[in-house]
This record gives sequence, structure tokens and C-alpha cells, in this order.
Amino acid sequence: MADVDPPVEFEEPPPEAFEQQQENFEEGNTPSSRPNQKRSKNFSEKENSLIVSAWLNISTDPVYGTNQTRGTFWKRVYDFFHKHKDFPSERYRSSISHRWAYIRENVNKFCGCLSRIEDRRQSGVTFQDKLVQALALLKGEDNDNKSFQFMHCWNQLRNQQTPNKKSKVNKNSSLGTTTTIIPDSSKNDILENVSPEEDAPKRPIGKKKAKEALRREMQGEAYKEASEHFWEKKEEFDAEKEKKKKERFNQSYELEKERLLLDAKRAEMEAKNLEIKENELQVKRMLEEERIMTMDITAISDQLQQYCKSLQADIIAWRVSK
Repeated sequence: MADVDPPVEFEEPPPEAFEQQQENFEEGNTPSSRPNQKRSKNFSEKENSLIVSAWLNISTDPVYGTNQTRGTFWKRVYDFFHKHKDFPSERYRSSISHRWAYIRENVNKFCGCLSRIEDRRQSGVTFQDKLVQALALLKGEDNDNKSFQFMHCWNQLRNQQTPNKKSKVNKNSSLGTTTTIIPDSSKNDILENVSPEEDAPKRPIGKKKAKEALRREMQGEAYKEASEHFWEKKEEFDAEKEKKKKERFNQSYELEKERLLLDAKRAEMEAKNLEIKENELQVKRMLEEERIMTMDITAISDQLQQYCKSLQADIIAWRVSK
């Protein structure tokens, strides 16, 4: 059987990340303690899991790393907890930090018991059997004979690279397995589906690479925002351009319509004027014809008489033809 390294001790981030001097005022409006001393209800399994998840996400953040004070660190853990919770919970920052310390203490005790079981190098004993033995050992050594209550937290922590640089994760260590462990109370907490031979998780991305990735992501987001802003402005410009084009068309159409109406009125007026003029000419002609027809030709010469008679004959012929 392969040699097994000691279990990983889960500790808080190193002291340089948790400076004490700014703890009391870096939290802003984040409540760090309960307003009264009334005891709150016990933590649920979901709360425990979310606290572990929050601690892992903040403590292993490759961008911030250890460049944060203790107050800043626990404020971020507190914010992560309340941002991602999908259940009712009003835990304060101090409650979350104390609960994490209690979880870490119990998980480390279990890791110690599991390491001692693995050190026995028992032949023919499966990893599930070792877990059962470790649980029994931990319960037997507990002053109150309590069972281990944080197997779900151990499952979350065993595959993670922690901030403790002195710790090493071996693929066969108690925290190096990768298959989820599901305790079954009906079988005396016998754990199944454990595969200790699987590889340990890959090394997390470094701080420099993480910052570079963050910078690229921010540049990508900036480009995306600029592109979206450009297209929004272009759409607004095109819409305004189309609107003005329609307005110009409508205005031109109305002007053309008015022009046609004016032309029609002008033509109508000209037709009326022409009709009036024709009537006037007819009246003048009738008066002239009447004068010629009623002219006394007895007192004029013979030639003028013949001329007047020819005019009268023409008038009569034209009238008859009409």
C-alpha cells in the first residue's frame, strides 16, 4: 500500500493577511457582532457548507491573495455568505468567523484520526473502512462521546489548496481524494463511493496570471461596453436620420400637395376669366351686329350701301349657320 502523507491542517490565511489594527473600522456598515446576547439557533448544514465555501473562495482568491487585513478578509467572507445564501440566515460576521474556527478545529481532529488510521498500514482494508475507523476513533476520544458532524465540510475542504504553504497535499492523503463522500446514517456512517487513487486537484492559478486574466477580462468587458455603446448610438443616429428623412418627405409631400391645389385654383380662375372674356366679346359682337343690321343706309352712297348690305348678309349667314 502506498505511503500516506499527513493530513492538511486547514488554517486561516497567514498573519500578514489579517492585521488587527484596522479590524474595527474596515467593515463599514457590516454588523460584526450581535446587538444583544440572546443565543441564536444552531447552525444548519447548509450554513456550515456556505461558510466553508466562502472561506475557500476568499482565502484562495489569486488576485487579492494575502494583501488584505483581517477585517477586510472577514468582511468579504461575510458578504460572500449573504450574497450566495438561498436560505434564511442573519448571521453576523463574528458568528461566521467563530463558526469557521469551530469547523476547522473539528475537521483537523478528524484528519488527525484518519492519518493515524492510515499509518497503521492495514492490509485488505478499504478507504471506506478507514473512514469508518477514523470516525469511531474520533468519537471514542471525544470527552462527550460525540460523533463527527462535519463530514460535508471535510468533503469540501479535502481537495482544496489552502493558504498554508507548509502543508502538502498527497493524492492518497485524507484530504486528497476527489469523490464526494455521502454519510449514510442507516449504515452506521459507512462511507461509499470513495476513490482515494484519483489525482489531486491542479495547482491554482498564480497571482500574476490571475491579475492578467482579470485585466484581460476587464478589457474585454470595456470593449464590449464600448461596442454596445457604439451600436446603441448608431441605432439612435439611424433612427433619428430616418425620422428626419420621413419628416422631410412629409413636408415635401405637403408642399407639393399645396402647389397642386394652387395650380388647380389658378387654372380654374383662368378658365373663368377666359369665359368672361368670351362672353364680353360675344356681347360686343352682338351689339356691333345689331348696329350694322339697324343702320340707315339711305343717306349714304351706293358703294357704302353695297358694303353694308354685304356685311348684313354675312351676319345673317353666320347666324343661320350657328
